Amino acid sequence: MSLLLNMNSCLAPILSLPKAARLAESGTDFPAIMGPTIFLKAAPAVIIVPMGREKTHRKRIPEIDFLRGLAILLMVLDHLCVYLMSLESLLMSFASNFRIIGIMPVYPAIEVGTGIYHSGGRIGFHVLFVALFCLLSGICATFSRSNMRRTLLLLVFALAVKAAFFAYGYYFGTYGDYVYFGMIDVLFIGHLLYLLREKALPKSWIYDLCIGVFFVFFACMTTSLTPYYPRSFGDALSNLWMIFIGQAAIGADYIHPLPVIAFIFLGAAIGKTLYRKRESLAPILSSAEPFLFLGRHSALVYMLHMPILLGLLALACLGLGYRF
Repeated sequence: MSLLLNMNSCLAPILSLPKAARLAESGTDFPAIMGPTIFLKAAPAVIIVPMGREKTHRKRIPEIDFLRGLAILLMVLDHLCVYLMSLESLLMSFASNFRIIGIMPVYPAIEVGTGIYHSGGRIGFHVLFVALFCLLSGICATFSRSNMRRTLLLLVFALAVKAAFFAYGYYFGTYGDYVYFGMIDVLFIGHLLYLLREKALPKSWIYDLCIGVFFVFFACMTTSLTPYYPRSFGDALSNLWMIFIGQAAIGADYIHPLPVIAFIFLGAAIGKTLYRKRESLAPILSSAEPFLFLGRHSALVYMLHMPILLGLLALACLGLGYRF
């Protein structure tokens, strides 16, 4: 709200509304309320005094939204391949007439999903979008007004994903479907360590770079090319430390924590150097939809893409004659 005051002295006219200027010059007596502005009796010299602070919007950096949208799209396509590959087991568990119809209607889709999932290109893209997403997460941590709030939200998301996968694994008795260290889990660990680093050390980018490089070497030294695969739920819990350092691997959506932590800190170093002024380095990407939309809403896409994909596959299977 703004207040239009009578200023008959030496102040120069400062007007933001053309109509207010015309009324003031005519010497019209009012008060009147027009929209968000209150007008009192005006003279030829008037000033608008702002009575409150306008709401400001943080400026977004298009290349970060674009790359995050690209990474989240690659992740969705990767999970689609996983679901296509698992169609037979899903239909055997949920389709009441699977024994009658059989696998033939969905066999081509299973072949496509299996072929892409085990291809070298898919493995490369998987590494790419995980590394890219974690690097961008570290950059965005330097923009955040409250990394405490950001870290707590990641914890809530991680617990929600864990609860969903634990319910699925408990119902079907498949301990391998539990999420021990999934994407959200390791992002939470990485951001928690970054939050502690912010409290304990100066905010210079050199500390982030050194910590990131340390975790890169730590991951290279501890990660096993032939990891141990726990044989039961209790075995996995007793060897969580091995899973954390890459000596063991188990669970749905398993992500090695150490490289993720490294990329978050390296991303923070990039954010504090290349984006110190919070200005875009590639403004040409400001119209690169739909990647910008996906990047702006990446957390929502991550939480909803799995049930949406399963729902779309269920509709496709209903069209092929399966009944649930």
